[in-house]
Amino acid sequence: MRELVPDLLKLAQMAKAHQLNFTVDAEEADRLELSLDVIGAVFSDPSLAGWDGFGLAIQAYQKRAPQVIDYIDDLCKRNGRRMMVRLVKGAYWDTEVKRAQERGLDDYPVWTRKPATDLSYLVCAAQMLSKRERIFPQFATHNALTVSMILELAGADRTGFEFQRLHGMGEALYNNLLSGNERIACRIYAPVGGYRDLLAYLVRRLLENGANSSFVAVAGDKNVPIANLLERPVERLGIDQGKSVRHNQIPMPLALYGERKNSAGFEFGHRESLEELIASLAGQTAKVDAAPLVPGRRAGGGRSCPVAGRPQPGRRNRAYAAVADVDRALPRAARDLPVVEDAGRGARPARQDRRPVGSQSRPAAGAAVRRSWQDADDGIAEIREAVDFCRYYAAQARKLFGEAEAMPARPARATGFGAGAGVCLHLAVEFSLAIFSAGFGRARRRQCRRRQARAADAAHRL
Repeated sequence: MRELVPDLLKLAQMAKAHQLNFTVDAEEADRLELSLDVIGAVFSDPSLAGWDGFGLAIQAYQKRAPQVIDYIDDLCKRNGRRMMVRLVKGAYWDTEVKRAQERGLDDYPVWTRKPATDLSYLVCAAQMLSKRERIFPQFATHNALTVSMILELAGADRTGFEFQRLHGMGEALYNNLLSGNERIACRIYAPVGGYRDLLAYLVRRLLENGANSSFVAVAGDKNVPIANLLERPVERLGIDQGKSVRHNQIPMPLALYGERKNSAGFEFGHRESLEELIASLAGQTAKVDAAPLVPGRRAGGGRSCPVAGRPQPGRRNRAYAAVADVDRALPRAARDLPVVEDAGRGARPARQDRRPVGSQSRPAAGAAVRRSWQDADDGIAEIREAVDFCRYYAAQARKLFGEAEAMPARPARATGFGAGAGVCLHLAVEFSLAIFSAGFGRARRRQCRRRQARAADAAHRL
């Protein structure tokens, strides 16, 4: 805020001085709350009083678009001014979907079906038209059905809003619209700049309007019946026929991997969640000593040294393992092994599958941040990587060492629980928790695989 607000305010003041319109474009969903904070601070500055040229873009494919319109309307009401609002469908759909999957979020911030986005656009358009006293709607579209429905929503009053089109696109549609008796405002939106600056913009527009779902693409196809072009979004959604507004080929982020659950992540762009995380990290002030552990007692021996962490330097000590620690740990592990074996075939994968995720991972993430020079994003990423490793190898254990199944050239695939107790060593390096979890889970699976192979070979020889 300290950096962005002064820069944006300076640009807005220059636009006001030259009586130009000034629109803040919309970006990814995780920047929405920060963008609204910046826009609210700049728009409320007294130096912009008496100027209605300030505006922003709202993306209809975002599920929060109606709430953003209400926020802008309230902002205008509090400042006694009007704001231009450019309504677009959104240009980063694939990025938003992939990012939500990679982050392990609870849901997608955007609609996953194109008809749902089209319907959201019309809902937002009706909402904006009802608030023309404080909002000047600017409808950016090349869709003839959308244009006609907006005119229908506007009713007899065709003032206080405008349409927008890109330079070189939608010319036939808007020439036909403007040739009538009614005065309908249409602004041509043209990018300005050098080749290198505009290349990414032009490629994005080509991808957008060349997609099979684009009205511009299908309108030029003579094989597409006119009735298909005029099918309303609510009809294409098919909710009355039992269809979902969610795309049936796009799984939820946490169900991305099918047989195993994706690790739950964290949205840093959500203010409430971020404040909870910061409070959680600030509350973790207890001194923590890292040392090898033998069940029932703390293992001694080995050399130790202080660990310097970024938030709280010198608050922790690390004790390295010694050979004597291994000598004490192995007999105890061997003694407990029969108890583990008797727990049943699915018990160990089930235990390995249960790992802290979401809000439960915050203490571990805080420890990861303090242990090394990681930021909070990296700390949570390390916890998620460790969880993913555990769940992956648990799923592999279920698949490889479950019930016997027929195998080519062999009577059956034998089952096994492991080759005995073992030791897993790891270095204290960056992302050490994830590396340790991967090595431990992989070692357990490898032991089971060796025992299974020996049993299967013996059965085959018999």
